[in-house]
Parts: sequence; structure tokens; C-alpha cells
Amino acid sequence: MIRRAEQTLDGPDLADFLRTPLADQGGILPLELAERNFAGLRLAEEALSKFVQSRHAERVATEWRSKLDSEARELFGDRAARIVRQSVDGKLNGRPPLIYCRDERTFRAALGVLHWIAQAQ
Repeated sequence: MIRRAEQTLDGPDLADFLRTPLADQGGILPLELAERNFAGLRLAEEALSKFVQSRHAERVATEWRSKLDSEARELFGDRAARIVRQSVDGKLNGRPPLIYCRDERTFRAALGVLHWIAQAQ
């Protein structure tokens, strides 16, 4: 289990995974779960896979949100921070553009809303 986690994760992520109790397993740590039995090992490996996917999604979202923030600064200057954080009624599922943006598709939708706001002003 440790070897697989080391191969999959880097320093801070590895430490976070190993030290974070698994809520859906009664708060047990991943290594403790893996040491119990074969079924526990499989559950710990599934938790590792979910953790890796979650961290990857967070990194992708951070990258696209940074791009959206840059575009907003070009459109709105000093007002960009406020505008990307305000909800837009009926658009983006009621979320602020910066929260809605998490990948390329949602970036394009959020950017479209920012352009719409810029035109309306």
C-alpha cells in the first residue's frame, strides 16, 4: 500500500493521504485499513484512487480559475476580483464565475458570462 501511494503521490499529497482518516470507513487511517485484511487493502487502494482523482481535479480547477482571473483583469481591471466572485442570476447554475470554473468547458461558459457582463456595462 505504501509503495503504491509513493508511486502515485508526491510529498505533501502523500502525507495528506496517509494522515487523513477515511470518513467512509469510520475514521480509520488508510494504512490501518490496509493492514487489516485483503478487503481492507482493496478499500484503502480505492480511497487512494479517489484521493488522487480529487487532487488532480483541484489542480485543474486552480489552473483554469487562474486563467479566468487573468481574463477578468483584462476586462474589468481593479473590479475583476469583485466581479468574478459575484453570483449572476440565472447563469452558471447561480454560482459566481470563479467558483463555477473548474475545467476548460466551464471556463468557456464563465468567460462568456464575463464578456456578457462587460457588454452590459
